[in-house]
Amino acid sequence: MYVPPLSSLPCAATTLRVLELHHCDLQPPAPSTEPSTCLAFPCLTDLSLRGCTYLQGYLQAVVDAAPALTMLALVDVTNKPPKLAGSGKRDRYEESKSFNLPLHLRSPTVTTLVLETNDSREDELEESRNIGIQLDMPSLRSFRYKGFPVKLWLPPPVPGLARVNLDTCLRERSFYKCEPVAAMLASFSSTRALKLHLVAIEAIISDPDEDSSNQNPGEATILPTFPNLKLLEIHGLFKYRNNNTALALATLLRACPALSELRLRLNMASDYHYNRKTEEREAGGPFALSVERFKRLGSMCAEHRDDVDLGAVSNLADPFTNSCTFGCLRTSLRKVTLQFKSKEVNCFQVQLAKFLVENAMVLEEMHVEDGDQFWPDHLWDKLTRWRADVFRRRNLPDTAAGFRVYQLANHVEDPRSLQLPFSIERQACGDQKLLRIEDLESRFQLH
Repeated sequence: MYVPPLSSLPCAATTLRVLELHHCDLQPPAPSTEPSTCLAFPCLTDLSLRGCTYLQGYLQAVVDAAPALTMLALVDVTNKPPKLAGSGKRDRYEESKSFNLPLHLRSPTVTTLVLETNDSREDELEESRNIGIQLDMPSLRSFRYKGFPVKLWLPPPVPGLARVNLDTCLRERSFYKCEPVAAMLASFSSTRALKLHLVAIEAIISDPDEDSSNQNPGEATILPTFPNLKLLEIHGLFKYRNNNTALALATLLRACPALSELRLRLNMASDYHYNRKTEEREAGGPFALSVERFKRLGSMCAEHRDDVDLGAVSNLADPFTNSCTFGCLRTSLRKVTLQFKSKEVNCFQVQLAKFLVENAMVLEEMHVEDGDQFWPDHLWDKLTRWRADVFRRRNLPDTAAGFRVYQLANHVEDPRSLQLPFSIERQACGDQKLLRIEDLESRFQLH
């Protein structure tokens, strides 16, 4: 690896504002260096290290040398142990033993921090019980982490934190213990926007690799309360018929009393028993499926068309039964986006959508993408009717007139349009239908 002479860069002391290093080895200057040469970046505001290695403790020295630093990105960086005492070189074993974590960094000025790790050595993973990230950054406003589910500390809670993005889908067989997402979130309770990308929704409260399908209520993980959280976005898989799925989502929603926008992209993980059941149901082939759909269309012309159209959708599991405990449902939740591939009419995502439209008192918009399926099974025509029916049964004020459903078009990614993410929506509002194309980036950008 190239060893850049950081302490002797000609532009470092006067003009250097942005520094990006790829696959470099960061080392302090040799002892023979002139005493006048010191590490200093007085104007540096942006520092990005990708695939770099650094001598243990030297990364903190680089950060300390940049008093104006506001953006720090560390992608697949590793630290090396110092040389053995009394030796001019490191032991061959120690030379090869580099670590991504643990990591302890402090900076009073950094506002944006990106940490990503995509690889790790087996000897590091075996000691993963001691792995963690500790950050002392009181000015932090935006934090993005992608890697193993490890311990995260940010003492004390940062009041100005606006955005947190955690992607904990990275897994290795030798990783000793996965940190529950609830524990990882303990230091980020002050954030206004939270995005989670999870290998399993159940990871919010428990280790998703455990065999237990139901968590003991007495051992439920306690989430912090997010009093300032306005936007919550979750991408992940969930297990077939696992009560922890509902418990995890209910626990997180209860912890967000001021939530105004919820975005969910949920799909069911592959399951042997479900796949067997599906194969048996589809044993008749496409012809049997066509006959069944033809019969359903015929029954829709009968007197009980509404019952057939709405289908038999069950209520959610016990964690959702007491909707009064969800503060956001009573006063603040106004927009929901739900994206999934429906595998059956009574799937968990449909049950969740029904629960939200029936219990979110001030809900104004629901955006739905439920995959390719038989058109009567699509949700967008059912949601408004579910909401109107339940409000009528409960003798509540009729707010259905101000409620709108938008059906997101099935997403087809064009490489030429990766920089311009668009959404095509169809609006359900009485007898009117509206086609809308909008720039998602500009709409959802947080200021």
